[in-house]
Amino acid sequence: MTLDKVAAHYGISSLFKRQANPQRVYCYTIHAEDYRNFEAGRTKLALARITMRSEIMRESGCFVLCALHLGDHNLSCGVRGCDDRDEYEAMAQRIADVFSKGDIPETVRALDRELGPSSYSMKSLFRDDQRMVLRHILDATLAEVEAAYRQIYEHHAALIQFLSELGVPLPKPIATAAEFALNGMLRRELAAEPMDGERIHHLLDQVRAANVPLDTTTLEYTLRTATERLWEQFAANPENASLLDQIEWRIALARSLPFELVLWKPQNIWFEMRRMAFEGFSKRAAAGDAEAGSWVQRFRRLGESLSAQVD
Repeated sequence: MTLDKVAAHYGISSLFKRQANPQRVYCYTIHAEDYRNFEAGRTKLALARITMRSEIMRESGCFVLCALHLGDHNLSCGVRGCDDRDEYEAMAQRIADVFSKGDIPETVRALDRELGPSSYSMKSLFRDDQRMVLRHILDATLAEVEAAYRQIYEHHAALIQFLSELGVPLPKPIATAAEFALNGMLRRELAAEPMDGERIHHLLDQVRAANVPLDTTTLEYTLRTATERLWEQFAANPENASLLDQIEWRIALARSLPFELVLWKPQNIWFEMRRMAFEGFSKRAAAGDAEAGSWVQRFRRLGESLSAQVD
């Protein structure tokens, strides 16, 4: 792995996540003497002057880089060795001036003039950051697709309901839009804090009316992740009655949904809390503490709802 390739990795990944300074990339320590970024819609530009050192090979170097993201997977990065600091400042200003005018072709030509032909792309990233960048790109793309489908569905919702009442199968394009839109809206509601149970059941009614399939794998994962996060908060703060309220309500909601929620992690947390916290609440309840008594009863009910061995 050459130092200039590590520098390119730093430049490209910095467009998608905030970099610490100094930054550790495997066995390399990177210090940014200067870093600046710019955005124009979906287009992003990063300019930096960095020093690097390998903790294994003991080699080091100073590099100037410029990374450009034109949207989707179109990424490029130019890297060259450092020159005079004043020259770097002048170069950075020239590129920033061109980019600020919104002239993307001229920005690409400026990068070629200043740093040579851009020879690094997303394929140059280390595997972990390559996945991270792809996730950012795909998330943004899928959000656009989902918004388009949702607009189609909402514009024709009355027609969809009318056709469903007549027992007429939905045309495939409309059925596809309804499937993507309804599953997307359900996914957002299941991840929301707090969740709106009435809204969720309303969406499920629309799913049944439109006769479209549920993306049960994604919906279950979304709800499971949100539920596990709530349980972790409760385990860290068992005195918080509002967390207990939310967990009880969420478990009840999960039982009413047309797919099964995997609850092994909440079960493990419940057993651990019974071992660590339950005895203290039980003693307080036996001493006449009404709130502790209520907590004990509700905690037992939670165990029963998780199919745990309560006694």
